Amino acid sequence: MSALLDKIRKTTTIKDASILSASKYFNKKDMIQTPIPAINVALSGSLDGGFVPGLTLWCGPSKHFKSMFSLLMAKSYMDKYPDAVMVFYDCEFGTPEAYFTSLKIDTSRIVHIPIMNMEEFKIDAIAHL
Repeated sequence: MSALLDKIRKTTTIKDASILSASKYFNKKDMIQTPIPAINVALSGSLDGGFVPGLTLWCGPSKHFKSMFSLLMAKSYMDKYPDAVMVFYDCEFGTPEAYFTSLKIDTSRIVHIPIMNMEEFKIDAIAHL
C-alpha cells in the first residue's frame, strides 16, 4: 500500500473507512433474483443478477408499470425469505388486488397501511424505527 493511502486510512475518523477493494460496502451483496432476466439486467447488469436489499425507487408517468416492478421485486424477496413480510404504504389506492394475485403474492404476509399524505407516512415510518 502506498504511504499516502496508508496515512489517509489511519487518520480518518470514520471507523468503516477502508481501501475500496476491501470495503464491506462493495463486497458481495445478498442478490435477489427476479424471474425476469431483462429486469435482472436492468437492476444489476447481469442476467443472473437482480437487486440487493435496500431502497429502490421507480419514477415515471402514470401507467408505466412502476407498481408491478415494485411488487415483482417484493415477491422475489418474499420467495427467497419465507419469513419476510411486506409493509405496503398506499397513498393512491391504485394497486388493485389483481396485481397481487397475478404475481401469486401471499397477501397474508402484507401489512396494508393507507395514508392520505406524506406527513402521515413520515410519522408512521418513524414510529417503526
